[in-house]
This record gives sequence, C-alpha cells and structure tokens, in this order.
Amino acid sequence: MKLRWTGVARVGALWLLLWAILAPIYAFRSTTELRVYVRAAGRLADGEEIYRLDDTVSAFAYPPAFALPFVPLAGLGDTTQRLLWVGANALLGALALLMVHAIVWPYVQTAASRTGRPPVRTAVLFWTLVGLLCGRHLLAPCENQSHDLVILVLVLGGTLGAGRGREALGGACLGVAAALKATPLLFLPVLLWQRRWAASAAMVVALVLVSVTADLAYPRRDGASNFVRWTEMARGAAVPGQSGSDTIWGAWNYLNQNLSDTVYRLTAPPPGEETVDVSVLVLGDRARRILTTALQVLVAIAVFAAVALRRGAATAAHELPLRRLAEAGAIVCGMLLLSPMSSKAHFCLLFLPVAAVTADFVCRRRDPWVGAMLLFVFGVGSLTTRGVIGWSLGDVALSVGSVAACTACLLVAVWRVLWTRPWGEVGDTPAAPAPLSPAPPAC
Repeated sequence: MKLRWTGVARVGALWLLLWAILAPIYAFRSTTELRVYVRAAGRLADGEEIYRLDDTVSAFAYPPAFALPFVPLAGLGDTTQRLLWVGANALLGALALLMVHAIVWPYVQTAASRTGRPPVRTAVLFWTLVGLLCGRHLLAPCENQSHDLVILVLVLGGTLGAGRGREALGGACLGVAAALKATPLLFLPVLLWQRRWAASAAMVVALVLVSVTADLAYPRRDGASNFVRWTEMARGAAVPGQSGSDTIWGAWNYLNQNLSDTVYRLTAPPPGEETVDVSVLVLGDRARRILTTALQVLVAIAVFAAVALRRGAATAAHELPLRRLAEAGAIVCGMLLLSPMSSKAHFCLLFLPVAAVTADFVCRRRDPWVGAMLLFVFGVGSLTTRGVIGWSLGDVALSVGSVAACTACLLVAVWRVLWTRPWGEVGDTPAAPAPLSPAPPAC
C-alpha cells in the first residue's frame, strides 16, 4: 500500500532525523541545564521545597509546574536522561519548524506564482535566511539541554491556532506557556485589547489550572506551597538597574541579554578583572534605575504600538496567520528584553519575529528598511558568535549586548511589517494551507 505522508508522519520523520543529528553532538556536553531540572523534579516528587539559593549548581528559578515534565526522568541514569532529553528537544524542534512551515507555505506559493519561480526555490531562500539569522538561537537550547523549546512550541501553537480561527486552543497554549514561564503573560493584555475574549478566557483558565498542578500533585511535607515560594522569590529578583544585587540570577553577567543587564554592563564597571569592562559611562544606582525604567517603558510602548493599536484594522482571513505570527514576534521581543533573565537559550523565541519578517521580505516585497534591519541582525548577531570571531571578541560582543540589540532591531522590523502591510487587501490571496501541515499541539 502506498505510504501516505500525513502531518504526524512528517513530524516523526523530521524528529528522528534531528535526534540522530543532535544526539552525538549535544547529549554528553559538560555544561547542561538538565541536571537543574531533574534535581528540582526529584525534590518536588519527594515533597520538598525546590527553590534553594545555596545549590552548588544553578538554582531552579522557574514556576514549579516546569518541574513536572522532568519527574519521570528523575529516577533514570544520567546517560538515559541525556539521550531522552535530546530526543524531546528534537521533537520540539521538529514541531516548531513544521508549524512555521504551515504558516508560511501559502505565502511562498503565492510569491512563486507571482514571480514564475518554483515554490521550492522561494522556500529554500526563506529557510536559508532564517537559518542564517537565528540558527544559532534554535540550537542553543540543544547545546545547553535547556527547556526553552517547550515555550517556543507553545507560543507557536497559540499563534497557529489563532491564525486558523481556533482562538480557545491558541489561548490555552499561551496560558500553559505563562504557567511554565511567567513572561508569556505579556500576551494577555494584547488579547484583551484586541477583544479576543475566547482566547483571553482560555489563557487565564489554563494559566490557573497549570500553576496549581505541581502543589496539588506533589504537596510539600511541611504544608507550604512551592508556587507561593516562587512568587516571593520572583518579586525580589527583578529590580530595574540593580543587576549587581545578590539574586538567583546573579550579578554582572554578560550571558544575560535582557535590557536591564545590558544597561547595567554599559553603565557600571565589572565586578572583577576577569570580566571585560564595556562601560561607556558610569552612573549611580538612581540614575541607572531611571534610565533602565525609561527604556523598559519604551520597549513596552513599542510592543503596544506594533500589535495593540492595530485593533481596528481590517484583516482578510488569508492574511491572519502571518499577522498573528508577526504580532507574536513583537511580543516575544518584549518578553526577552523585559525578562529579569534572558540567557542565550531563551532567544530561540527570536524564531518567531525572524520568520515573520523574513516571510514578508521574501514573499511580499523587498522593503529596503526591513532588509537593512535583517542585515544588521545578521552582522551584529550571527557574525559575532564565538565560533566566528573567537571567544575573546565573542565575550566582548555579548558584554556590549549584541543579542539584545538584535532583539530590539527585530522589534522595530516587526513594527514596520505590521504597519505597512495592507492586511485587509484581498487581491493577492495566497494558496490554501497545505493539507499536510501539522495542527497546533494539544495543550
């Protein structure tokens, strides 16, 4: 019987291929976040507190629900844990790639029919540019064995669901993402402003249910709540302009590419001679706090300007998937810049704005401003990695905030795409979505 390729078969084939490629490279690296998650999961299952600042390795700093998926791994050997987790990340990566393919492919077909070029050629151009612009970020969670691809897939699930009119499912995916990592809460005010009531309600319900799951499934023996402990810890960790304070996210840290830490490194001398001094001026705590807060407000306004002010714009049904992807791209840029900790693995979320902007650039019009911003992201981001310019210069680039600068640039690029694209125009209708495209994941 002839093999019929379905969405599940595509995911499975790509999953096995990625697993076979990634396992020999990343499964047995010395630096891994997996041990942090497994240790927290073991403590959760034993009814203990999972937040301990005296841990010799990195402390677990996420909501307790994020420890639940790792409970089955807690009793396994180190080799088995590593191989299974690389396989899980390979599956998440396959889902993320195919979800973006499902959103972009109709626009690729339309561009190909307009130019007379084969759609495969246009798709190759699109994926080549995406790989050059954010391939390093997509591989970072596999390199660190972190769980950031979980958030990426959930956000993409919410985006794909909303683009296909399945608002409740999309909102539920975003609610689960917010329960696992608080920063996706930034989606909620946008949903409310756009009057997407079904998505908003589903997000809130999913957020509440998943947030309390860890305490209900594994109550602490002392009667306290791990979720309450996490909220207390999180409230005391994010102080604008005070990254040098003693928090779970540490002091002056060039791996933290959020806005607050970037400003701190540029306005304060490093704590020791082993770090690179990139300060362009030295500010006092009060002046730095004012500057940081002002920039954070500016980022929030930029996100709002990119997505929320489009509430009254008419959007043709065929344009909705790409618009929702662009909106999600703007929101994740805000998440990364405003989060108290944004390490390199967290920036796998840049896959969304890069895909949205690149799809518009390749399939719709070659906007020179968008092209210049993509070139900036490639030069300042992709070409400043340690593998390209060496460890010393790479550390300097990170200390200056190269990834944060690329994120801010992508936020501006998404804003331009959202405000210059005629979302209500129906003359350039893309082809129908491919029937083999995978549906958003069940949350």
